Amino acid sequence: MMRNHKCNSLLPRLTLAFVALIVFAGLVLQPVPAFSRTIKTMVVPDRAQSNMQPAIFYSFKTSAHRSKVEKDLDIKFRIFNPYLTKEPTGVQKEILKDLEAGRASVVKKKKNIKDGEKLFELIMADIKANPKSPLAKAHAAIGKLMMDYNLLIIESTGLTVLHPIFYNPEVKELEVGYATANDVNDTLYGLFFLDAAFEQGKPVFGTCHGAQLGYLYAGGGLIRLFPPVKEWKVKPLYARKNPYGAPPEIWAIDQMLNARDQKDRSDFGMLKYPLPEMFGKGGVVGQAYVNKDLNHTLGMTEPVPTIDDFEVLSYHPLSLKKGQVDNYEIKGEVPGYPQVQDANREVFNKALRRGVIVDLFKYKTLLGFQYHPQYTYDSLQTSAVFDYLVEKAAAVK
Repeated sequence: MMRNHKCNSLLPRLTLAFVALIVFAGLVLQPVPAFSRTIKTMVVPDRAQSNMQPAIFYSFKTSAHRSKVEKDLDIKFRIFNPYLTKEPTGVQKEILKDLEAGRASVVKKKKNIKDGEKLFELIMADIKANPKSPLAKAHAAIGKLMMDYNLLIIESTGLTVLHPIFYNPEVKELEVGYATANDVNDTLYGLFFLDAAFEQGKPVFGTCHGAQLGYLYAGGGLIRLFPPVKEWKVKPLYARKNPYGAPPEIWAIDQMLNARDQKDRSDFGMLKYPLPEMFGKGGVVGQAYVNKDLNHTLGMTEPVPTIDDFEVLSYHPLSLKKGQVDNYEIKGEVPGYPQVQDANREVFNKALRRGVIVDLFKYKTLLGFQYHPQYTYDSLQTSAVFDYLVEKAAAVK
């Protein structure tokens, strides 16, 4: 009896355990709800990269999955890199082949260019006049490729540069300084993707290199902001107050112009600046802020485009109109930054070409950021930028 009583007392426990196991299995094994829709996205990275930047992936994925515009919204990416592609159809390789075949015509046009003419405009005119030319075929193939996507991303780059033949009047060769013939290919397919996205009404996120391509497309001026010195005898450093209550900005020139922590370059710092009204988050400039992470050599400068659909949303912290002085410059001793001395300031001010410098603009469907908002997605209200872009991409049917 005792044995039977003991076994009977276990039954309720076993039953409860069995029920709990079934419930747990049901929760774990039940199908994941399907996404209501997927935003298909074309990504143009640096030619040395076969994958997109993790920070950009995270930013768009997070904003898509938490979207209030459309429930269960997903986003997927395809990489356009004709140098490292593994696609079975060979479309990207054919595009690269046509771009390489058309490079000689780019050089020829630049050597015969007249005052007031812009190289990219001449290329586009030639494409329309000669639809069977190699560049026309590459342009058409990219347009067809972009038809299947809702959003275009052109990333910041390391190896790839915007070739100076497109913006420097003195450059008329494929190989010049740090730029190579491959950079002509990359500049062309970046511009062709922009042209396709504009024609199709697809939103574009362009950061750093992507922004510079868009600025060039719109007719803006680009210059190298400082001479290409490999090693500075005295490090160019400059200190200024942040106008919006963030810590002091310590600007440096090495191979890039940046305001990152000089002891830890992976720390992007706190360049706190107003979030433009178009991104929401309060709707009034000054109530919401974004972290500007700037690290670049080229500057988007004068002439600033005055065409329709072009709008400057913000200027670089070091931007100055002619005759202006920086009212936020810190002179003398900088608390906490003993490395900033008068000698460093002098070298910095001699090296940097000061003038109007744009760091964020809107042109047609493109948002062009000289900085990298993906690195500071979770800081301040930076995520609003990606929420906005996801909303625009979700509206593309």
